Amino acid sequence: MENTTYDVKIWSARKYKGKNGTTSTVRWKVGKKAWPETFPTSALADSFRSELKTAVNRGEAFSLTTGRPVSWTKREEVSWYAFVCRYVDDHWKGVSGNHRKDRARILTDATEVLWKKTTGKPQRDLIRKALQAWSYNAEHRGTDKPADIASAIHWIEQNTVPLSAFEDNATTRTFLARVSEKKDGTRVAARSAIKAKRVLSHLFDYAVECGHLKVNPLSQVKWKAPKVSQELDQTSVPNP
Repeated sequence: MENTTYDVKIWSARKYKGKNGTTSTVRWKVGKKAWPETFPTSALADSFRSELKTAVNRGEAFSLTTGRPVSWTKREEVSWYAFVCRYVDDHWKGVSGNHRKDRARILTDATEVLWKKTTGKPQRDLIRKALQAWSYNAEHRGTDKPADIASAIHWIEQNTVPLSAFEDNATTRTFLARVSEKKDGTRVAARSAIKAKRVLSHLFDYAVECGHLKVNPLSQVKWKAPKVSQELDQTSVPNP
């Protein structure tokens, strides 16, 4: 059963004025952990904070896993984005900086094919920057953000598929195809593809451990790493 608590503290929304506009961040504490949520407007931040306060006033239990009232968790499935953020947080310590960067890039690549809809989707480069530099960085996510980044993250939060989408093998195959490619659509080296699959398999093992999935979806489909070209790159051959 999910761990819950009634020990909740909600702070006032905090505004951040940057060169790209003003954002508002709501911060609250559930148990011993502080949770931040940044919005592109004060109205959205106030509305979210009001919902949190209403839940507290009703005596609702809050989830130690999501930071939200338990009733919210029951109301909707865990999204890919929300779970990835939790995964990053829970596996942040004891990992090298280079691995953290590689992991953020791999998770960003994967996220690109997991949208529920594309209406109003921010530009691709903005999404990638928001995910790699903020969302998939445990130390940076709760810091003040430029307005365009905050707006992009707010859209992402609402529009990634639930983890249950991976019960369909077609989703998993599309997912694997994306992480086997570079940003420009060309194939990555076999070693890079294998590393990406290893990172994602670890994430899905954790999803099974947390009870969000029954099995690791990557174990349900056949996959081969991209073939390595045998052609030599003449620019990399030493000149006698």
